[in-house]
Amino acid sequence: MSRPTTTEDIFRAHHEFVRDRDADAAAGAASWETRMVARYDARLHKEYAICDLSRHREGRVGLRWRTEAEVVRGKGETSCAARGCDATDGLRSFELPFDYVERGEPKRELVKARLCRACARKLPRTGPRESESTRIKREARKKARKILEARARAKKRRRREESPDNDA
Repeated sequence: MSRPTTTEDIFRAHHEFVRDRDADAAAGAASWETRMVARYDARLHKEYAICDLSRHREGRVGLRWRTEAEVVRGKGETSCAARGCDATDGLRSFELPFDYVERGEPKRELVKARLCRACARKLPRTGPRESESTRIKREARKKARKILEARARAKKRRRREESPDNDA
């Protein structure tokens, strides 16, 4: 006797980490299972991900989207996104490359996560990418440094031109 199909079985069969809306529209009319999973997927909040760093020593990071309850609590945005950590100080944003296999097809997505310093150290060294805000700040510092150097050179030039040694 076969086991009855449960909601969990349906989610396992039809879940996608990043849903293809066009494919859902084509398959949606034909399958109530696809419509159910797409409705659940639409309720997830996909700006930031929650990280499972329990296997960080193996270089593995588990990622999932936040639920409504986690969004309300601020988990992953105002507190650390690592499972089991609720730190609120020193949070940094990371774009993590997430490689996974879905229905036999390898896929890759960039996922944002906010982590405290202690949890950020657990990320694989090749994994974290510089956040957008960090890149902008670094470029602004570089630009300011160039401006200051140009002003210093101009000031030196003016001093040389005004010095009595050049009047001869």
